[in-house]
Amino acid sequence: MGKSATFFKTLFAATLVAVSTNSCSLFSANDEASKVTAIPTPRSAAELVLPIDAYELTNEQYAQIQKGVAFGIRDCMKRYGFSVRVPEIKIPTFPKNGARLAWLGDQEVEKYGYRGRPGVAEEMLHASTRTGTPIAVPARQAPVLNGTVHVFSGKLVPPGGCAGEMERRLSGTTQIGQRQEDLNTFHSQANFLARADNRFQRVVQAWSQCMAAYGFKYGALDEPAADRRWNATLNNQEDGGGTVSALEIKTATADLKCREQKNVSGVLLALISAQEKRIIEEKGEVIREISTRLKLRLKNAEKIISGAH
Repeated sequence: MGKSATFFKTLFAATLVAVSTNSCSLFSANDEASKVTAIPTPRSAAELVLPIDAYELTNEQYAQIQKGVAFGIRDCMKRYGFSVRVPEIKIPTFPKNGARLAWLGDQEVEKYGYRGRPGVAEEMLHASTRTGTPIAVPARQAPVLNGTVHVFSGKLVPPGGCAGEMERRLSGTTQIGQRQEDLNTFHSQANFLARADNRFQRVVQAWSQCMAAYGFKYGALDEPAADRRWNATLNNQEDGGGTVSALEIKTATADLKCREQKNVSGVLLALISAQEKRIIEEKGEVIREISTRLKLRLKNAEKIISGAH
């Protein structure tokens, strides 16, 4: 039986809220908008820490929530005679702020180029968005998982299906379809504003000039990895797949050196941190409430795990 195209993405925190340019209009994006007192020079992933991280859970705790979600859905689906495989729960090792801070230091570009080691693209996504491996079910089971039917085989299906039931167990509420904001929303707002800052534009220009000195002409940080000559997505390759060309290795290595020489990640770290501090001042009550909800979700996930069968 074919797998359903519908996946229940096990978000660890709350439902992700899309960030638009309108949502960023609360804050100014010019140089005066964020007072940066010093530019750090990060040398390791351990230094890629942002202010809002203090309100987050750890990667291990997010993995516990994912495990609770998987066990809860498995047990719910079992009531309808379905056997759901619990996906392997992996704790991301890629730095959660790595992509946000344009960090190439942990991607081993000298060996793998831009496509990265096998599995790194999925790991980067999970690390940056705090999401886990989706639970996939056959098409016949999808209505019970997602709640598109009210009754299945003579048994009532909970509102929102097993996914909805699981969300209510995690959040500790009986409300259906409750919209929640995610800390990642605020991370994204700060990132958007930092990249609109003139200081970021200047460091990108310096990086571009550095790349030109190595013989490569790129105007934006994401252009080298998106180069059609080796981009894995455009070439219909899996991440880490295919043969890495000498030119890709040479380009990626130069890119890494230029980012380090011009301290691209350090400038972003300073600018995003300044914006996040502003957001915490403006939205501190909301952020603290989200942090409290995250801790509640973790507590409820641990209860689900202990009672799973």
